[in-house]
Amino acid sequence: MVYYFYPATYFGPDTCPKGLNPMPDVFFKRDLKILGLPQAEVDRMFDADYNRQNGRPTTHWVGVVAARGNGTDNVYSHPTTVPDAHLMPAVGRFAYGFNLDGKGADSPGSYQDPDTHEKGVDNQLFHAIGCIPVYRGSPPPHPPLEPEYRWDSTRAAMGAWLISISGDLTHDGDVTVTFETSIDAVTTQDANGHVRSDMTYRVLEHPASRNVLHGRLENGVVTTDPAPIRMRCDSYIQPLYEFLDARIRLKVKTDGTLEGVLGGYQPWYPVYWSHAKVGYIDERGFGVDTPALYYALRRDADAYPDPSTGNNTAISAAYMIEAVPAFVARAGTAAPARRTTAPTSSPAQEPVTAEIGAGRAMTCTDLTGCARDMARALGKLFAAGEPRSPGAPVIARRLRPDQYRAVIADVFGPTIKIEGRFEPDVRDDGLFAVGTGHVGVTAAGMEQYDAMARGIAAQVVSPGHRATLIACRPKSATEADETCATRFFDAAGALLYRRPLTADELHDVVALAGSTADSLHSFYSGLEMSLAGLLESPPFLFRLEVAEPDPGRPGSYRLDAYSKASQLSFFLWNSGPDPRLMEAARTGKLDTGSGLRAEVERMLRSPRLRSGVRAFFADMLQFDLFDTLAKDAQIYPKWNAQVAQDAQEQTLRTIVDLLVARHGDYRDLFTEHTTFLTPLLGSIYGVPVARSDGEPLRRYDLPDGDPRAGIQAQASFVALHSHEGLSSPTLRGKALRELLLCEPVPPPPGNVNFAAAQDTHNPDFKTMRERLTAHRTDPSCAGCHKLMDPMGLALENFDSDAGFRIAENGVRIDTDGDLDGIEFKDPVGLGRALHGNPATTACFVRRLYSYATGRAPARRDMAWIRYLEKSFANDGYRAPELMRTIAASDNFFRVTPPAQVLSGADPAAGPALARGTSLETH
Repeated sequence: MVYYFYPATYFGPDTCPKGLNPMPDVFFKRDLKILGLPQAEVDRMFDADYNRQNGRPTTHWVGVVAARGNGTDNVYSHPTTVPDAHLMPAVGRFAYGFNLDGKGADSPGSYQDPDTHEKGVDNQLFHAIGCIPVYRGSPPPHPPLEPEYRWDSTRAAMGAWLISISGDLTHDGDVTVTFETSIDAVTTQDANGHVRSDMTYRVLEHPASRNVLHGRLENGVVTTDPAPIRMRCDSYIQPLYEFLDARIRLKVKTDGTLEGVLGGYQPWYPVYWSHAKVGYIDERGFGVDTPALYYALRRDADAYPDPSTGNNTAISAAYMIEAVPAFVARAGTAAPARRTTAPTSSPAQEPVTAEIGAGRAMTCTDLTGCARDMARALGKLFAAGEPRSPGAPVIARRLRPDQYRAVIADVFGPTIKIEGRFEPDVRDDGLFAVGTGHVGVTAAGMEQYDAMARGIAAQVVSPGHRATLIACRPKSATEADETCATRFFDAAGALLYRRPLTADELHDVVALAGSTADSLHSFYSGLEMSLAGLLESPPFLFRLEVAEPDPGRPGSYRLDAYSKASQLSFFLWNSGPDPRLMEAARTGKLDTGSGLRAEVERMLRSPRLRSGVRAFFADMLQFDLFDTLAKDAQIYPKWNAQVAQDAQEQTLRTIVDLLVARHGDYRDLFTEHTTFLTPLLGSIYGVPVARSDGEPLRRYDLPDGDPRAGIQAQASFVALHSHEGLSSPTLRGKALRELLLCEPVPPPPGNVNFAAAQDTHNPDFKTMRERLTAHRTDPSCAGCHKLMDPMGLALENFDSDAGFRIAENGVRIDTDGDLDGIEFKDPVGLGRALHGNPATTACFVRRLYSYATGRAPARRDMAWIRYLEKSFANDGYRAPELMRTIAASDNFFRVTPPAQVLSGADPAAGPALARGTSLETH
């Protein structure tokens, strides 16, 4: 399983004799001068930002970034509007790749492969981008920063790439190499954050991408013959990797991992457009001069000339491959996959086919055309109504601890105690709700579930509970009673499994209860044993989705009625279906539009909606981090576990009050003055809060202009995203970007020295702003810090424990900042900037979609997600309205045909395997 795939742009001391390409400010200054701004004005604008580094960006030049060039056209779509753009090329003796043109060392600008010493290596992509700082990788095994970040950010959203080598691997000779995609993403990591080995990935009979290559094994190295390779990705950054006359070299290392090189001719324009369409290559980005990248790729293209223009359309490129061992489960049968591309006479200009919902598709000759036509198509879909989602494969989601507790409380009452440790959850795409679809149960975890199940069952049948929890009385307490046991399990089993027990399941649990009762001479001991078995079985521990044909749309599939009921209840209530929802599923009411809408309305009016909203925001805001949060007791003596609990409760109560009780605008969460406090929190905030014998939190209205307005200024945010002994603008800014704006921030390089930023006693740098300025002298840090620090510094009035201050080390704290061109002076201004930023609401829609469906957004979902964003805005940004739109939509329950996924396995054992499938090691 491939865990990294990135351009082979490693360098030596002679790689960049003309130096590295400049940071963004240099070419932005150039472009602004092209637009006619006087040199003095350009310098003035940039001095305030880049000389201070932590200062607020100058909105004048930020506003013209996308339209730099002729000042009219977007430079990403029209790079030629910037004349004479150029990048410094990479040269030198070594580069990874293959001798593709057959000329060897006689090939112009050739390299020598550092591993094989092959002469005449073709890698013009290395020549074009090797001296861009973030593409100039360190010597192996350290990959270049920007491609590594791209891959790390997108691999969780697309199917894993798999490499299989088959043949006699004990002797030199012919082998077959298969390079293909699975339907499972790479989401599981070990304790060190590395991709785990020996995971299972499922592959369809006709996967989205499969390349079967002939190769030869010699001296432990596999090299394939030239062939085209195409790999489709569910990634908006790089939807298609395409190589012509490509070869792969692979070597299995002694630790079982694999490394290698893929080299071939890559159509150059999609490489450029994958950067341009992302839109972050600006003052906040990695420093790629996008027009210059366009010219460099076009100039260095060295193959497949266009018949009409004579210009080369492909550039020789090499990519490094790193992979870990994995298992692959193959489907026995599946319907042939629909072609995603249509062949033409010119392989370098193969059309791209894009799905836009409701079974529609379009074909365009390049990605620029696709982007334009896609926007038009989506506009028509919005005008026509809700677009139809193509659906996704069914999944099995393990119950989270709070859901487990809620289901037990719903079925047996809140007095039943649950004691034991739950399996650790995995966060995927920012949410545990998505990670639950990628986890199983370990042997140690099964022991814990068994202990919890036995403890719960013992309480249910205990003398203190049996009278209220068991609706019938046995004929004798010392003998089996099939009638009473059947009545109990028929009712309780349906609520635990979220569907009626099958005849065989009911027979088995009743039979086990009877045989145990006969052996132990106790009806209730038999009931206890059988109930414990239900509580540790996969149908209880996992939310198992079941697909059925959609009678209203031949060829389409949907969730069955009971899966719909679970989907609704866990989304809106964070618990299992209640008896009324189960009855609606049994009678077919949920399969009708009016019946579904009626149940959704009932659930939205229920007080239990508050629990569902709380669960979503606790997941979205990552309140699980409070479990390991610690503060230096000598510096912050007031902070303790109770304050941490009160801080979470304050934010959740504020959210529920605004969004549910008052049906308010979601954006107002960042400017809201009404909150709820305890005396402990009040002591940290410096406001008086009277004690109450009843409700622990009291309503508190902040005065106008109070810096604590908005949830981003509450202790649950500023204390959670701080260090033990000092505040952290970087952590706070990173959390704002990732949690509230859905903008991933790459991790820092491994060799970063944080001493300057954390030295609070340095007489030369008394405030955090000054220390961060000193810390960011490394250009590799500056780009990412500009994403985070301006927002985080606006919250510097709040100490690590959320206490308010106006000075640090006797120097007044400067809270000026900027969010995407909007300047502010203080935390209140930051709240207004978040309120007005369109990314704030778009992020909320994406998070709620992922939470509801258990899946990270993929390209197939974007038409529906854009529709949800539009309807959210039209409804005044009311969260319950958005929840209603999702829950009442057929898209919420649409799935792909079950023949295209693997089923029939025990999810507690790990990824599902189809009956009769083969299990291969790779």
